[in-house]
Amino acid sequence: EEFVSPFAKSQRKLLIIPQISSKYSEREKNYPKIAEAIARIAAVKPGNYFAFFPSFDFLSKVLNVFQCPEGFATIRQYSGMSRDSVDEVIERLKETAFNHIVFAVQGGVFSEGVDYPGDMVIGAFVVGPPLPNFDLVREEMRKYYQENYQAGFDYAYTYPAMAKAVQAAGRVIRTETDKGIIVLMDDRFVQAAYSKSMPSD
Repeated sequence: EEFVSPFAKSQRKLLIIPQISSKYSEREKNYPKIAEAIARIAAVKPGNYFAFFPSFDFLSKVLNVFQCPEGFATIRQYSGMSRDSVDEVIERLKETAFNHIVFAVQGGVFSEGVDYPGDMVIGAFVVGPPLPNFDLVREEMRKYYQENYQAGFDYAYTYPAMAKAVQAAGRVIRTETDKGIIVLMDDRFVQAAYSKSMPSD
């Protein structure tokens, strides 16, 4: 059973960029494309944006080639960031005189369980579904769901990844008056195996 979004579609602009791939084998050639897309889209409207990545390594590689648009400052999430440092970032986002692009990870402290009401955050870039790492436990899970439900990869990899991607995207519109842009970057977001995990709206 799915809850229908209470928010009007006019509050949100959703873009999907399928020309970008975050697949492990194709990441390196996509780092500059991802960096450029974030910079160009954010530059259109001043404000605060999040760019959510599948991992800290991926985040660092894109940040290394990122050219921050004029009038913006970048903030990055670090692995094991202290509560004080997290609170400091949130306080900076409340300062309306400045524009920020926060590089963060999906499934992390900034993408789940935190609200950014009003103009605190006006956009989120979600770079690829963050597929879980291949390991023995995950493979056993895949085998179990394959044998019992004929959908091993979906349950072990796709659904957990899409849950994190949807959570990250949901940071932008939190109240009836919020407006913002959500940019999904990856060709997998338009593939049925992944898009069926998105909310219907």
